Amino acid sequence: MEKFLLIFLVLSINATAQTVYQVTPDDNLSSIIFDLESGDTIKFEPGIYPGPITLTNVNGDLDNPIVFMGPDDISNSAVIDGRRPSANAAISYNWLEINNSSWLEFVNLHFQNAWIAPLPVNNSSYV
Repeated sequence: MEKFLLIFLVLSINATAQTVYQVTPDDNLSSIIFDLESGDTIKFEPGIYPGPITLTNVNGDLDNPIVFMGPDDISNSAVIDGRRPSANAAISYNWLEINNSSWLEFVNLHFQNAWIAPLPVNNSSYV
């Protein structure tokens, strides 16, 4: 009985482990996003990140949302750039695309150069 309880506790602790990913504009965000689990955080270093950043089937939960966090110093920010070439661009330039995802938090991120629908959210909640 004691051996079973110890194994259960170890598995429980590992199941709730949270990972913090430190990223720069040169990193491949898609591969990091693919590995995200409840409670994980992506910390964006200052710089300009090309959009759109696509989040599909990225799900935190009530007690462990997934956090996308820019630097605390707003004068040295992380910027998601929609890459809109001109004010009259004919197609959509997005910052983020969120699909089938939930319990996501965005903190201290700045956004620029989007057009038409800069933040499409489909079949998602608690964003």
